[in-house]
Amino acid sequence: MKHTISLAILLTLFTTPAFSWVITADFEEGNVGNNAQLPTTQDAFHGTADNSKIANSPVYSGSQSGSVLALAGETGFGRWGGSFDFPDLKQGDQLWWKVNVFYPAGWEFKNSGEGLKFMRIHVRSSGGANEGYHSTLIKGGSTGGLINVNTEVDTTFWDNNPIWPENDPNSPRGLGTPAARDQWITYEMQIKFHSEANQGIYRVWQDGILIFEDLKTPTLRSSASSSDFVYFYTYWNDGAPKTQTSYVDGIVLTNEIPSKKDAHGNPFIGVSTSVPVSVSAPAPEPVPVPVPVPVPEPAAEPAPAPDTPSAALECNNWQQQHPEWLWCDDFEDDTSLEKNYFEVNRSNNFGVYKDVSFGGQGAIKATYLPGVAESGNLKFSFGRTPVQPTRYTTTNFDEVYWRFYVKHESDWKGNPYKLTRAMIFSGSNWTQAAIGHIWENTSLGLQTDPVSLVSGDTVLSQSYNDFANMKWLGGKSGNLEIFAPENVGKWQCIEVRMALNTPNQGNGVLEFWIDEQLQASSSNLDFRGGYTEYGINAIFIENYVNPGAPKQQSRYIDNLVISKQRIGCNAGTNNIAAPKPPSGIFTQ
Repeated sequence: MKHTISLAILLTLFTTPAFSWVITADFEEGNVGNNAQLPTTQDAFHGTADNSKIANSPVYSGSQSGSVLALAGETGFGRWGGSFDFPDLKQGDQLWWKVNVFYPAGWEFKNSGEGLKFMRIHVRSSGGANEGYHSTLIKGGSTGGLINVNTEVDTTFWDNNPIWPENDPNSPRGLGTPAARDQWITYEMQIKFHSEANQGIYRVWQDGILIFEDLKTPTLRSSASSSDFVYFYTYWNDGAPKTQTSYVDGIVLTNEIPSKKDAHGNPFIGVSTSVPVSVSAPAPEPVPVPVPVPVPEPAAEPAPAPDTPSAALECNNWQQQHPEWLWCDDFEDDTSLEKNYFEVNRSNNFGVYKDVSFGGQGAIKATYLPGVAESGNLKFSFGRTPVQPTRYTTTNFDEVYWRFYVKHESDWKGNPYKLTRAMIFSGSNWTQAAIGHIWENTSLGLQTDPVSLVSGDTVLSQSYNDFANMKWLGGKSGNLEIFAPENVGKWQCIEVRMALNTPNQGNGVLEFWIDEQLQASSSNLDFRGGYTEYGINAIFIENYVNPGAPKQQSRYIDNLVISKQRIGCNAGTNNIAAPKPPSGIFTQ
């Protein structure tokens, strides 16, 4: 494992601050074709690298490199490129970051705006809120392949660097030399983090030559701000012009001051003395492609087999197999989300992917980003409703069950707060009469949290989530800490029941099960008083962390069923057909 290198090894290369670290990614420790990110491959990206693989040609040094696939029409967020996390860098700290990249013949940099997002260093507030990026970009338009730079951290950057017109892809100005094809190029960034003018540093090198320097602009918004991760690529504005692969090797990030100096006497990591090998790109190889998001296109190759092959498609012929069911979705097709759900929040490229699934080949993937609260959601409408009537539009439902499977990454951290809720929409402006929340408890589990917004038979709500008129009926915490380290990294079955009270009686129920084990039951509830205009008519699947996510991480949701009766988690109970042997799966 090469994420940290001891001081003894690097004594001749770096001058060490009080707490120092070095992160490298040479892509030497995985097998060719493996995903080039943790935990699959140790010597690789830390995250957002679903379309990055281990390659054996071309390589900069050693015998392997990382291939980075961009899909035609996709922005690629969460899959294209990769990211690295590191200990917080604060006021006065410095970061050096070097990458070696290879663009084959025919590569296109076409993009809009200031340039293709290439190397970006994140800055956040003391409370974890996003404060922007220091960005090195690659220009498209008539100057394709030249470097552009900007920062979102401090607006005086444009006054201090007036030669850079904002958002002009065809500006004749650009830094360095156009990125050559069929050869390795070394880029390096340095940031000294400081909130005061004339104290920060922002430098960029190309092949060891200093091409940009700003010593005036603050590089933190406040003295309490910090930097915590970097992005390599990760977002192609307007989508890639075609499906194409570039390569990366010999990545180094460090807060240690390098002993090597550039021609101006500035410390930098510099160009490696290693001799690049295999500098001709290999012929394109077929790659398993996830369902494109947010502009879906047909997959170029069959998707990988599901990670739990014992579960097959549950929703085939569900209306005949399960007449008690109201809805079933295996999440196999991203293009159907907006058709099936009356609102789809695509934050952080939320949608159907084919890298992990419970049954079939696809599942919903929600990507959480550091300091960001919203990570996407689905809103389903049914029954008589004043909000997007869609199905069963003449029926009031007094009792519903809904069940889905959820899986959190094996290194998941923290309680992700919101998960699911059902409600009575009482007005076209989203006023509500009752809500049944299943969301975070005070530890690493879930709890019920039922709410009424009715007095007598009158709805008090004036708007959606009208907290001033909410009557909290008493939540109960579940027993299982589903988000604890010993419980993440595997699929878990969650089923919820919401039953409205008989009008003017206190006999309503909100309860949930995990893997068939009852976790909590709130009973004797007066959800609606004497109100009967509408019944339960909406269910949400949510991914929202009130204080913002603690780090970048993903969770998956699959096999959603909504029913008038208990659903259960046992495949036999649900008459799930035996899975067919996978065919057409490409391995490398």
